[in-house]
Amino acid sequence: MRWVAQAPGPNTDGQVEQITEGEVVGAINAIAVHPTNENIVYVGAVNGGVWRTDSAMAAAPSWRPLTDGQASNSIGAIEIDPTDATSNTVVVGTGRFSSFRGQGGERVGLLRTVDGGQTWSTLNGGGRLAGLNIVAVTPRGSTIVLAANSADGASNSGIWRSIDTGIKWVQLTTAAGLPAAPATDLIGDPSDRARLVALIRGQGVYLSTNTGASWKKISNPEIDATFQFSDNAKGSIGASKTLYVGIVRSGQLAVVFRLPGSGTSWTKMDLPATSEGGVHIGRQGGIHFSIAADPANANLVYVGGDRQPSRVVNGREDFTFPNSIGANDYSGRLFRGDASKPSGGQWAHLTHSRTLGAPGGGTALGSAPHADSRDLSFARNGVLLEADDGGVYRRTNPATNSGDWFSMNGNLQATEFHSVAWDSNVHLIIGGAQDTGTPQQRLRSNVKWQTVSRGDGGVVAVDDTSSTAVSTRYSSYQYLGNLRRDTYNAQNVLEHRVVLPLRVVGGGNPPEPQFYTPLRLNSVTTTRLIIGAANAVYESNDEGDTIEEIGTGIVANDTGPQSIAYGAAGNPDVLYVGARNRVFIRTGAPPAALQRSDQYPGGRVVGIALNPANGSIAHVLNEQSVFRTTDAGQAWTNLTGNLAQLRPGALRSIAYVTDAPGSIIVGSDRGVFEARGPSFNFWSGLGTGLPAVPVYHLEYDGIDRLLLAGTLGRGAWTLSFGPSNVNTTNENLVTGPLPAAAPPPPPTQPDAAADAVELGPGVVVHPARNAVYLMTPGGATEAVDFVSGKQLWQTRVVAKPLAVAGGRLVGQTEDGPDNVLRMRVLDSATGQPVAAGERPLPAGVVASVNETSEGAFVASAQVQGGEPIIKWQYQERRRQGIPPGTEAAVTGGGGVPLPASAGQQITRSGAFRIDLTTGATGEADAPGPMPAAVSRVNPLSSTTRVESLPIPQFLSADGRHVLVSERVGDASVWQKYRLTVYERGTLRRVGAMNSHLSQVAFIVQGSTVLFETGPYSQRTGDQVIDEPLKIRSVDLETGKELWNRPVRETVSRTPPPA
Repeated sequence: MRWVAQAPGPNTDGQVEQITEGEVVGAINAIAVHPTNENIVYVGAVNGGVWRTDSAMAAAPSWRPLTDGQASNSIGAIEIDPTDATSNTVVVGTGRFSSFRGQGGERVGLLRTVDGGQTWSTLNGGGRLAGLNIVAVTPRGSTIVLAANSADGASNSGIWRSIDTGIKWVQLTTAAGLPAAPATDLIGDPSDRARLVALIRGQGVYLSTNTGASWKKISNPEIDATFQFSDNAKGSIGASKTLYVGIVRSGQLAVVFRLPGSGTSWTKMDLPATSEGGVHIGRQGGIHFSIAADPANANLVYVGGDRQPSRVVNGREDFTFPNSIGANDYSGRLFRGDASKPSGGQWAHLTHSRTLGAPGGGTALGSAPHADSRDLSFARNGVLLEADDGGVYRRTNPATNSGDWFSMNGNLQATEFHSVAWDSNVHLIIGGAQDTGTPQQRLRSNVKWQTVSRGDGGVVAVDDTSSTAVSTRYSSYQYLGNLRRDTYNAQNVLEHRVVLPLRVVGGGNPPEPQFYTPLRLNSVTTTRLIIGAANAVYESNDEGDTIEEIGTGIVANDTGPQSIAYGAAGNPDVLYVGARNRVFIRTGAPPAALQRSDQYPGGRVVGIALNPANGSIAHVLNEQSVFRTTDAGQAWTNLTGNLAQLRPGALRSIAYVTDAPGSIIVGSDRGVFEARGPSFNFWSGLGTGLPAVPVYHLEYDGIDRLLLAGTLGRGAWTLSFGPSNVNTTNENLVTGPLPAAAPPPPPTQPDAAADAVELGPGVVVHPARNAVYLMTPGGATEAVDFVSGKQLWQTRVVAKPLAVAGGRLVGQTEDGPDNVLRMRVLDSATGQPVAAGERPLPAGVVASVNETSEGAFVASAQVQGGEPIIKWQYQERRRQGIPPGTEAAVTGGGGVPLPASAGQQITRSGAFRIDLTTGATGEADAPGPMPAAVSRVNPLSSTTRVESLPIPQFLSADGRHVLVSERVGDASVWQKYRLTVYERGTLRRVGAMNSHLSQVAFIVQGSTVLFETGPYSQRTGDQVIDEPLKIRSVDLETGKELWNRPVRETVSRTPPPA
């Protein structure tokens, strides 16, 4: 059997600007351009190997992979040997540089070719170079010098040299004039092969004039001081031997120094910036920084950083565009510097508008490449090439603003998938990718995939069995952002899309998403799903419309969906969750709890695979071993057997294939391996043709008898087990008669209603006054009549209404420049101000109505004794990727857990009371659950529900009505639920309506129901209609909509910066 590459190569509509089709493909770490032929270019992908094109300047370059047969495809550096007159000698350094937490394959040393990439040899000095994280290499015939910024053994980093073409190696230290410290760059002088410059972390700049045999420090005390505590430093030598060095501290470019080739006196340049900030808005300079000196003009230098900022208001990004140079997305951030200009005007932007920002900046058409620059290099014809997390791009006429950016991605396949899913209805793939969003196949024959959402793609899942001839696909971006449920027909056409509110039922706290939040569909009842948040495990029985907290404090490992296994034949409730080095198991239906398997002997759980025919049989994977239980965790057997002898590297993924006699499949850094039943302890390689890249996710599809592999660097691959012979009978479709009027025995009477109730964030309903108060998309608060929807008043004094009590409305104002929550008290009948109040919050808390790049703040209120208690919660967003200065902590073997300082969220909360007359605030305990960014629904439990009514049942916001939800159609039907409302006190049937959601937050007055619908899209004929967040009023007797109004979205629906 042979693996088949499925691309993407590339995906379109990515996070670039004014580039044809918006092509992005994945992270390229290094570029090497042929010195005399601009069409020959080599690139090294972070985990996708070395590729070559002989048509680099074409509109769509044609690339071919060169290192698929090598032991590692994790590339750190690439250089053409200038001593080879044919330029066919190329040397490549391996290392781990992925933005996905520095994950990668083995670090095997150097790869060398003397025939332009047709054949390769590995240079590791008898193992001495193994484990080095190589950032740069300078081959000079038989002499090769390399730089390593970290190593498996910390003392092994630094500068290494060989004088016999890589057979023997010497680590250069004090005797050669170099300190024993990591090296962040090694620069060769293109005009003098013997002249090398090394940048040593924490030490300074060193020069060799004899190809690395000896070195001397050339940096001055000011430069050395800047090198102290630096995260990164890179340099470049251009025309007239002019040297430029950029130093990064705390994730941001701190300084750029220039040394003329004929001089010894350094000069410090300005820092590149716009009004919003510098080159590293995202503070990711530890890994995303590039610099290139102009080969024709000694005064020009080019630098690349991480990303563009959005507009900045009160010192913070507000997620809106354009910014000051015309950027309309979080695209690339690059600048051109001119040392001949006076201080204060040395830099101009190399992207976007040429009519905005610094004079001379911009491009002809406002173009920009992808964010997160890694390398810059010049071609012979003066074109500037850029490598970044979206691929490789070129900039014409970089010395002026007359050129533009163009994609060079062609047919490159370097996507870093951490999650993939197969749709057996249309036989296509969707995947969640690092930095290139969530792409999906259009056609099997088209290597260009379509972007579903941008940013860092979240975990994906497909339900292709619960409905006939339609599929439901789940996807999101980082932090479970904009989690959507898309329905596609048999022609792969989007029919409708729902942005899931993730309303918590059962009284639990809202989920605190992980950067990559695990999500897993039930393998039996595929309308059920599990979400692994940073604070708990959540379960949904209605396709994500509602979720319930079922595992407080259990944090599923964020290794894609594979840390969770859910559902088996005969027991759809069985659930396994891997949390750090523990396994939690539930064998029965709720309220059965997740229980820890104390007998599990393994390490940190990477993946779990159930036998779909028996929920008591599970297989658990850590990075070195495979374990099996046949009794739901009471005992475990080690099945690793001979697997280590096959040298798989780190184990990454696991799947179970049901074909008799069954087999366990594991993915690793160096391929996919299989152990067949009944013993499952003898391993062998599975399939041919798959490169040695981290196989991060495996999924077996029993309908198409196909194994799908998502690799962290070479896209998606499939392995066919033969023709499909699986019966596709629909077992999950729920149908039934509409609910009839219920008999009238009286249940428990509702509690007395408060003055007003919160229907959803920023929507407060006052039944007694027949008024609804809501925040508008334009930043105001308005009052409208409950029945007619007519506006009663509007004000911009408050941006978000929180509560109404005693004829007063308490609202939150727009955020200010500090950590103070500002509120106003209004007359609820007129909207006129009555009082003002302020509440200082802990340092670092941003009291913003809208989600910001720093985090999400949510405030709500609950009235107690006629006095509002304001509750607030803040989820601080930490940066994803390798934190500045931690490269040396990335150890061998892969699978490094995400450091606590990056990619996770820290949640803080509090409560206080406010005086409705004076606005004064005071201490208070928080009543009930903390506020959420979405509206809550209130399910009735087995002890509170009405026995004579069908289930599930939901309580209205004021506690006076009961809603009964029944699914009456499959996923092909837009409004597949029938929602029937009864009076809670008398059980009188008020009426019913159809809905695309299984429940809604609602309140009823007479026969009129007011409810909220989140953003969704629906196909009508040839058009897809997009609807924003709204509140809607419907007459339950006729089912007719009376009115609707849009509500301000406080959660970003576009990917925020990572």
